Amino acid sequence: MISMRYVDEYIQNSVRKEHKLQAYDISEEIWNLLKALDKRNLVRKKLRGTAEEMRGEYVRIGKNSDRILASFNKFFDMYMDKEKRKRFFELAKEFGLTESDLSHLLHVQLIFMFLLNVEMFKNFWIFVLRDIKPTETLGNLFMTRRKLGRLIRQTKDTGEALKVATRLDIDLRNSLAHFMFREDGRTIYYYEHKRKGNRWVLKEQKIDSTTLFKKMIEHNLLRTIMGIMIADWYGL
Repeated sequence: MISMRYVDEYIQNSVRKEHKLQAYDISEEIWNLLKALDKRNLVRKKLRGTAEEMRGEYVRIGKNSDRILASFNKFFDMYMDKEKRKRFFELAKEFGLTESDLSHLLHVQLIFMFLLNVEMFKNFWIFVLRDIKPTETLGNLFMTRRKLGRLIRQTKDTGEALKVATRLDIDLRNSLAHFMFREDGRTIYYYEHKRKGNRWVLKEQKIDSTTLFKKMIEHNLLRTIMGIMIADWYGL
């Protein structure tokens, strides 16, 4: 009987208290999706590559991503604390860094973390699905504003992929990855392509640092739980 032993250990020991319920919901949704796809013979019986190779890569990639996230969390927590931010700004002046520079660096790192988690979540499916190309996009797998992704179509009778898809902000990912954004203070304005008649136009959207941070956390949980769940699924 396959179990989510590693996933449970991760949530219990590594996820912050305020995110635990969200993490358990995500783990159940991804697990149910894997089971639904497996019933349709769409999941590999053996993980792509050898078990030893996969175990080593998962550990190295996971630890590296966790270090990046831990460093970012320290910077973000400091920046959002008014008193600590003020003290940090005073120290940074000696090196020619302005408040605007540090705000920009925060947004750059936040965007990087968001994209890292989105892309790694997609990449994990490459090792799991039988019929998938390494170049297949997350939108093709799940959904875009214009069409449903193939995993949603393949589970349309039970809806497992749709539940996971509602957690993914693919339009935001596309805008940020293609550098279709600008920042103004703590607000990031990003632009989506939208068809208007026979023309494509840019539709402006906006998101503040705190909201983007929350999205980054959710996508980080998706990425991390998916990676650990693969270890549970294949008994690595």
